[in-house]
Amino acid sequence: MIFYKNIWVLLLIALNTFKSQSQPTTSSIDELLAGAEDTRFTNRDSSFLWYSEALSLSDSIQYTKGQVQSRLGLAWVHYIKSDYPTSKKYYRELMNRFSSDLSIRNSIEVYTRTGTMYLNEGVLDTARINFIKVQEIQADAPLELQTNIGTLLSELYYMLGRYQEAEQYALNDYTKFKDGPKQNKAVALYALMQFYLKQKNIDSFIRFNDEYLESIDYENLEPEALKYHYHSMFNDDAGNRDLKKIDLLIEAAHNSGHDHIAIIGYAVLCEQHIKDKNFRAIPVICEKAIAECDVLGWKEQKVIFVDHWANAEAALSNWQKAYALSAQLAQINQEIKSEQSQQRIDELEVKFETSEKESKLQQQQYEIERKTRQRNISYLVIGAILLLTISVYLGLKKIIEKNKQLASQAQKIQAQKIEHLEASNKINIMDSIMTGQEGERKRIANDLHDGLGSLMMSIKSHYNHIEKEFKELKQFKIYKKTGNLLDQAVTEVRRISHNMMPKTLIDYGLKGAVIDLGTSIQEAHGLEVNVEVIGLEQNIPPNDTVMIYRIIQEAVNNIIKHAQADNLFIQLVAKEDRLFILVEDDGIGFDLQEAMAKKVFGLKSLESRVKYLLGNFTIDSTPGVGTTIMADFPIRSQLVQ
Repeated sequence: MIFYKNIWVLLLIALNTFKSQSQPTTSSIDELLAGAEDTRFTNRDSSFLWYSEALSLSDSIQYTKGQVQSRLGLAWVHYIKSDYPTSKKYYRELMNRFSSDLSIRNSIEVYTRTGTMYLNEGVLDTARINFIKVQEIQADAPLELQTNIGTLLSELYYMLGRYQEAEQYALNDYTKFKDGPKQNKAVALYALMQFYLKQKNIDSFIRFNDEYLESIDYENLEPEALKYHYHSMFNDDAGNRDLKKIDLLIEAAHNSGHDHIAIIGYAVLCEQHIKDKNFRAIPVICEKAIAECDVLGWKEQKVIFVDHWANAEAALSNWQKAYALSAQLAQINQEIKSEQSQQRIDELEVKFETSEKESKLQQQQYEIERKTRQRNISYLVIGAILLLTISVYLGLKKIIEKNKQLASQAQKIQAQKIEHLEASNKINIMDSIMTGQEGERKRIANDLHDGLGSLMMSIKSHYNHIEKEFKELKQFKIYKKTGNLLDQAVTEVRRISHNMMPKTLIDYGLKGAVIDLGTSIQEAHGLEVNVEVIGLEQNIPPNDTVMIYRIIQEAVNNIIKHAQADNLFIQLVAKEDRLFILVEDDGIGFDLQEAMAKKVFGLKSLESRVKYLLGNFTIDSTPGVGTTIMADFPIRSQLVQ
């Protein structure tokens, strides 16, 4: 795959060179640099090709900006690949030839990375010269542009065995960034924690560890994620896992009251002993960890240690103990599931009771409105006979208002019924939920079409009959306007009925329904819609057919509401025993991580529907570019259903 990407990059470079003919332009070089930046973190090989071509063209026309930016990019690529000789070559060219053209940020980058490479190679004198240069550049620079050069100098002096100076540089770095950028402060604190852990100065380690933890929202962080904040501390100078350091971390955590960190330390110890096949050490560690998990109420973490313990006893052929622990593990898992189920039932019960009360209240209001409407109609007839034109005008106005209220109340009642059914059905298995929902949609669609639709047509018929009784009504604009409103109401009822259960899905199947959906969106919203259906010959069960249509419909509705798109592409592909869905737009896009963190309902609804079909769900969105929604799942047979 990378090979083909690189071929594409080479073709683009060749095309760019051809377009610029024999004399490249600064704009063509800027395009190359932009391409290099776009692929910098996704495809380094492509980025390298872009930067190389930009450097060649920049040198040919002496374009200073291109010469600087392309060398910075190439130096970075080789630095990441640990190709230090080539990286240093580009950095030296920048120092010697373009020092006056470098910004403060670029200068700090050049000397910091150069010094770091010499530090990693053990050439400490040269590394120190570069770090001192960074200190000089940063002297008058804004704090947000500065880097943690004190931390690097601390590491350098620690390698020289000059521990007092190493400590002083680390403390200076911490003092500088204590009230500055959070990332720099975290780096300085982390360096101090490593220094004192190596020196076995537990008191100092605890002091800075506490401040480090306060800067992290660790309560909302998964224990597994928090563990990796400490992993690099557990390695010795040779890169091997140092178990003594883990013991120090556990001791420091207990002394500082951070028992959750101690549990993380126990987890790392277990992982290391499992890796070393030192199974005899695991029971003691797990017993301590389980006791602390009980105190903290961490059942999920307790499961991990009980599992480690059971596996260790099995490895030691202690079958009776392994069996007892496995039984305990099953019991804990059952307790967790029971607690989760009970919590869900309690939540649904509250929602159900609230929904039921609201439904009764809405029903009462509906009855009041219905009786009021009947009384007003009677008054309208009497008033029409007595007051002729004026009374007819006022009466028709009231009918319009009450019809709107009636339609609104009817919709609310239907919504309450749907919520009531959903709340009740969620207690059952997922398949029953989806079947019930679609059955309710179909029933509501029939009620709208056969019930309310027929009622609206009857009202229209009676309304036309009034015209025969009072021919003078034709002279009033309000009469004609009211007739138009009744026609619109009939059309709206039909539209709602169609949305609840599309007739095309029943008559023409999934393919016809998706094509009809695209046509309807294009006509109603002005989007350019392209629908592509490939290989949809399999006999898909009815429940799955409806669910697939709902997934596409939900994705399209989200695009219409939020994307501000001009073009929409819907693709449905059946291949062998799997079905693939792609919905793509060219709208404004959004921040995916932020949307998932906020638990946006539309995205969660899509994800739950796909999971019901045992499928995979992916969203790729970039602000300003557009959004791609992809799903795939097995085509289940009628026997499965």
